[in-house]
Amino acid sequence: MKINKGLTIIAALAMIFTLGSQAMAGRGGGWKNCDGNMGFHGRHGGKHGGYGMMGLGFLRDANLTEDQMQQVVGIVKNYATDLNAKRDAVRTARQDMMKTLMADDADEAAVRKAHAKAATAGEAMMVLRFKMVSDIKKILTAEQLAAVKENMNRRHQRMQDNSGRRWTEFEKQLDALIK
Repeated sequence: MKINKGLTIIAALAMIFTLGSQAMAGRGGGWKNCDGNMGFHGRHGGKHGGYGMMGLGFLRDANLTEDQMQQVVGIVKNYATDLNAKRDAVRTARQDMMKTLMADDADEAAVRKAHAKAATAGEAMMVLRFKMVSDIKKILTAEQLAAVKENMNRRHQRMQDNSGRRWTEFEKQLDALIK
């Protein structure tokens, strides 16, 4: 009984890590900053973060002018409907994949098929995001593009650091299950 409970908890944690990391990748809460001004908003908005909407965090250190901000808003609005549909398709495909994984009659072929559907949906979403980002990059100066690249490098390093820390915490939770 204790082993069954432990395996159930491990499966739940694996799903949480899988789905949670994907959910956090595109986190953002709206368009208003903490002070009520319009602009991109991250978890805290304003001076605390900003630019989290639809993965636009890469613009955080670009110091966009008001004109550039208006152009970015226009570009995002042009892609918003398609992005929303692709996001929903990705979410549905991932949910279907998890249902397949947990099904009583699950087999490797079914899991591979469900994963292929999720991967295809994710690819379509990424291609659309690429097109949107390409349009945005066209309005940036060379200095702004350099700042964007530096921000992305810092973000990548932070993600690697956090991944190691999270794995260590996961291993501690596993060890706690058998004590």
